[in-house]
Amino acid sequence: MSNKTVNNIFSLTGYIGLFILIFFVLLIIFVQRNSSRDYTPIMQERTVAYNSNNNSNMQQTQLKSPTIHDWTVSTLNIVARELRNKVDVNNDGKTNCIDAAVTFYKHFPDKTLVKMTLNVNNSTGLNHLFNSVLMGGVWIPIEPQAFYSGYSSYWLEDVWGRQYDSNKNTDATQQYIRYAR
Repeated sequence: MSNKTVNNIFSLTGYIGLFILIFFVLLIIFVQRNSSRDYTPIMQERTVAYNSNNNSNMQQTQLKSPTIHDWTVSTLNIVARELRNKVDVNNDGKTNCIDAAVTFYKHFPDKTLVKMTLNVNNSTGLNHLFNSVLMGGVWIPIEPQAFYSGYSSYWLEDVWGRQYDSNKNTDATQQYIRYAR
């Protein structure tokens, strides 16, 4: 083997080693930056259609409210923390959707933009308390347990799918507000 071939092999090995070293340094930096951050999924603009109150006509709206989105994400992080600490707002010995929805309502910064919503759908078995947030003039159903449960979306439809029927929604804020102390 000639000296030129040996030098080329050592040069190639050096480049590969340098590449691997840079890769691991960047990986460590990425992991450190993201491990201390709250879980905040990226919200893309969505055009959604919802029943507005009991109208049969569907309304479409473009959701682009970063302040309300930021409040929602921040509040969902608080709810996840409280659920991990086994919050029990109504002292029933359980940590469930009631605790999540009441905690979300309690910590959401603007009470005029949030409510607690009950959905009982006997045909699908869904009996669930969640929150609705006013975005773009439309009440949007939010799953308050989304971050705690590991979902990448907080949209109720993304979590419950076909079990959820928006026609079964009722405003339950007055029924549960007493637990938001």
